[in-house]
Amino acid sequence: MTVVKSKRIKSELIVKSKTETYLSWVIKILRSKKNIRKKYYTTNGVPIISLVRSLLYHITIANYTELDSDENNFSSRMHEHDKSFECICKLETEFMVIHKLNYLKSKSYDYMCRALGDIRKCLKNWRNSDVRRFMAMKEREKTDKKNKKSLNN
Repeated sequence: MTVVKSKRIKSELIVKSKTETYLSWVIKILRSKKNIRKKYYTTNGVPIISLVRSLLYHITIANYTELDSDENNFSSRMHEHDKSFECICKLETEFMVIHKLNYLKSKSYDYMCRALGDIRKCLKNWRNSDVRRFMAMKEREKTDKKNKKSLNN
């Protein structure tokens, strides 16, 4: 689900918009006294919000790293994807901990995990799309080189 550079301003990356929505929702849930006790907000809520912000940051950086036949750009983009998956794993762990300690209501926990799973799925599809596109670019590059050699001979 890579957004072509010429259309980046016109259309929003799905995983990025879902993560932005998720961030605003997590902030609302964790700031609400009904969902998490106030004394646990600082120790448990703030790190979670920070992790969602990091997730959004890595998704944004990956989106603005141009995908072309340059392997450095590709590896940089894959690194940001990896960091995004790492943030998701950390978030799942944080949610599990605060749920097990009964700091967070089950309904909120279920929604957070379901929405995070949806983000993970979008991110995985985006990454797979990037890999396919990069491999196709490399293959085209090889074909072009062979064609040039045959034309020169």
